[in-house]
Amino acid sequence: MKKQIVLIICTIAILFSCKSVAQIQEPEPNGGPIIPLHEFMTYENQGIDFPANAYLKDENNDLDKYVGIWTGSSAGKTYEIHITKDIVQMRDISMDRILLKYKITNSTGIVIANTLPFNDQNSLITRGRYLSENKSFYSLLYFGFDSNCGQNGELFLRNLSLTQMSIILAPDIEVGYDCDQVAEQVFPFHARMTLTKQ
Repeated sequence: MKKQIVLIICTIAILFSCKSVAQIQEPEPNGGPIIPLHEFMTYENQGIDFPANAYLKDENNDLDKYVGIWTGSSAGKTYEIHITKDIVQMRDISMDRILLKYKITNSTGIVIANTLPFNDQNSLITRGRYLSENKSFYSLLYFGFDSNCGQNGELFLRNLSLTQMSIILAPDIEVGYDCDQVAEQVFPFHARMTLTKQ
């Protein structure tokens, strides 16, 4: 009899613990099918529509290796880059992504560009686009302070180790009608810059 009571108590305890775990788990955005984040470009390149309410999820936490504060220098400029993880709602799908804010100073300590104080909704915050199919790099859409004069493009991050990654800009030099000349790029675009995690 004592064994049966102990067994009933253990069963009830297990059921309650399972119920409380289920209650604290965050529901998936939109309640639709989950697609691994690195398959985004497969869908895009093949012209496949995402299922309604799909969630492009960073299932293996591949974006986590980019999250943090990073520093580096290139061509006399010093870079402080802050990266966080976010979920974005686009049309009827959700997608994990990263947000990038930066502070760039020249060799005399003068700040050239600084998005660190801006909130995440500011248009100057660099937003993630996609994780490559082989997970070797991550792409972000970048608009600089002089984006109307060609200071924009795609930033590519490549994880090198737990404490290092590289960054390079692929400029998209579209110049507005009111620009006299193309703006100087503030991110390195001739060669990758190595950043160190702080």
